[in-house]
Amino acid sequence: TKLGKNYNNQDFIRTGSAHGAGAVVSNGPDMAKWAIALDEATVCRKEILDQAFEPIKLKSGRTFDYGLGFFIREVAGKKVVEHGGNTFGFSAQITRIPEERLTVIVLGNLAGQSYTGFSIEIAEQVLGEFPKPTLPDEKEDPDQSRRNRVIDAVNSLLSGEMNPALVDEEARAFFGTTRGAASRQAAGVSVGKVKAIRLISEKKEGQDTELRYKAYCTRGDFVMTILWSNEGKVVRLSLGPAA
Repeated sequence: TKLGKNYNNQDFIRTGSAHGAGAVVSNGPDMAKWAIALDEATVCRKEILDQAFEPIKLKSGRTFDYGLGFFIREVAGKKVVEHGGNTFGFSAQITRIPEERLTVIVLGNLAGQSYTGFSIEIAEQVLGEFPKPTLPDEKEDPDQSRRNRVIDAVNSLLSGEMNPALVDEEARAFFGTTRGAASRQAAGVSVGKVKAIRLISEKKEGQDTELRYKAYCTRGDFVMTILWSNEGKVVRLSLGPAA
């Protein structure tokens, strides 16, 4: 484990009682067999397995980029399905690019690490460097009232306050889970507090609007993507490096 600038050995834990939904004991060769089983659909019927790799539909009518046990996103036009994990003294990541029949498995002996970006860097060693997206120049948000409300809503979420007047019920539910709270806290540590934002792009997503901003924060600059409801609340939030 890492505490400040120091690394400390994790206390011994017994893994004999490990079971599914976390704490699974595995190794590289066994994870490779699992990856092949997913590629060849020998785990279960293909029509069931396909559901694991498609976004779910929520009661609100919105979709969420999570299937049955895998997060789903797109990188350089390629569909990526992935999931990470952490436990005492260890971190892990499985990242699959189905159209390339490529799976990257990262197993590390340091707790609390995210290998999401690292796994894509490894994939690029096999497939070649992916083209990097170019963002349009940011500008002042013409809706200054919305701009100010977005800043207040994001800071409310990152601080853990999650004011119901600014943070949608869906966001409060997700960031109230153990995993959601951990990701929110990690984002808060990285970002600090949002001081100012400049609009990069906006587009309609059903009744909502996807907003992308350059965010100037107390601990650096970030690209911030927000799903913004028509009630003026943050529904989803993701953060990435500004460069």
